[in-house]
Amino acid sequence: WNYQLGIEAKRIGLFDNALKFFTTSKELLTPDHWETRREQSVKLYANLGECEYLTGHYEQSEMHLTEALQHAETKLEKLMINNLKTVLYIESDNPTIGLEAGLAGFQVANLKISAYPKKSQLLKEYLLLKWALRHMSDQDLLQHPPTNSKEIDILIHLIINMTASAFLLNPNLTGILLMKGLRLQLKYGATSKSGMVLINYAMLLNAGFTNIKEATRFGKLAIIVADNQESIYIKGHTYYVYGVFISHWT
Repeated sequence: WNYQLGIEAKRIGLFDNALKFFTTSKELLTPDHWETRREQSVKLYANLGECEYLTGHYEQSEMHLTEALQHAETKLEKLMINNLKTVLYIESDNPTIGLEAGLAGFQVANLKISAYPKKSQLLKEYLLLKWALRHMSDQDLLQHPPTNSKEIDILIHLIINMTASAFLLNPNLTGILLMKGLRLQLKYGATSKSGMVLINYAMLLNAGFTNIKEATRFGKLAIIVADNQESIYIKGHTYYVYGVFISHWT
């Protein structure tokens, strides 16, 4: 019950209350909980670490998130925890830690991406994406079937979270991440963050490649997709990026 109360409190933004419920739930665990209730314990420790970070208990948060990651066995569990770290560390004064969490997630997903890629690697990713898009009409992109992989959905989320930290360290990495996200979506299916994937690529086309025609095309597609998704956050991000980076050039 304490765990469920913690989940509900976190959902409505009562992080201090959620932390108390999760802490009580942890205290009630048996000494052998990692052997007898491993899956539930991973979820508890991840939620506990999240709420600790959000309430300013950074050392405890890192300790519990690390312990959850050490006992995570499935690819999905490992991706979820590394993605959570990238979310929490976005506002950190040290962008490297968020980047490291994201790169660790890539290793779990068997994606080889360097923290400091060269321009030649950026160009390679650009050409691979252009090839993947070569026969895709606007209608094809709008009707792209959804992915049935939770791992891919979380991986796309992780990529989006990493871009802010990546830009501060290496703009080439930011470009690769934005294009990799779209290429993964084309290969495995549309995700819950499709609108953001498209608008971020549109931003890159304008700011990175000065291709305003294609930037406008993908920006408008992103708005259509975002309008059909339930997330207010995705809608807000999509319209903001379109307004700031694209619309005034058209």
